[in-house]
Amino acid sequence: MSVVALSPDRLLDYANRLPAAPQIMAQLNTLLHNANADLEQIAELLRRDASLAARVIRVANSPAYRGEGVASIEDALQRVGFSEVYRLAGLASVNQLAEIPTVAYGFTPLQLSENSLLTALACESLARRSGADPRAAYTVGLFRSIGKLVLGSAAAKVSGPDYPAASGFTLEAWEQDRFGITSPEAGAIVLKVWGFPDVVVAGVLEQYIPDPFAPNHPIAALVNVASAIAADRGFGLPGEEIAWEPNHAKFTCARLLEAAVTPSGDEAFQRFEALRSGLSGK
Repeated sequence: MSVVALSPDRLLDYANRLPAAPQIMAQLNTLLHNANADLEQIAELLRRDASLAARVIRVANSPAYRGEGVASIEDALQRVGFSEVYRLAGLASVNQLAEIPTVAYGFTPLQLSENSLLTALACESLARRSGADPRAAYTVGLFRSIGKLVLGSAAAKVSGPDYPAASGFTLEAWEQDRFGITSPEAGAIVLKVWGFPDVVVAGVLEQYIPDPFAPNHPIAALVNVASAIAADRGFGLPGEEIAWEPNHAKFTCARLLEAAVTPSGDEAFQRFEALRSGLSGK
């Protein structure tokens, strides 16, 4: 079968049918890098998507953020504070994306959202120990699978067997065979157009590290190690296991000591357990 790769325009067409949350997160990231930004500007940005704003309020009312009493975006932001707002909005974004069917990939939306959250928290924890930017690391972990959502949305229009029914294929080989592009490549294209910084785009693009003995980008090595943490805790995604095999080169590239992995994983999982109820908005 001759496969024609989905063009960037078609990828973006499918991507723009997804909830607006990731695009708003890109704008929020930019806003939070502005020293003059205030909570009212952040509230105005989040209110641009009524569904996301409602989810932010529900998450702020979850046990992870001290229970009930939040009635507005302003209330939510005042409760969590400036330093926590990005994590709160990120959790609400994952909550929103969790409603997207992912049948072609063989996992449920909840599996994807739990993997995204735990990987993001592990990335953030590892970043603090490696000297990387914790917010950038969190973002890469949170949206590293956005390409799967885009390609999953395209699956109805692109013929071929679903994964893992396509026996004999690795995940990337199946994506290449069916869509003419891999999910990290698709995700990188979309995130760049949406305005995420280059470090986030690189982390998503290189997350599987084609040559594990010569990783190219520290943030990619970091998300690779974080993804291994999520998989080891039972929250991995099918077909990715081979990409997370540890080796010294990954830790060197990520500027991590191997001894940092266990405490980072413990810290991330503890936070994950506290935040997990927020994925359902309960």
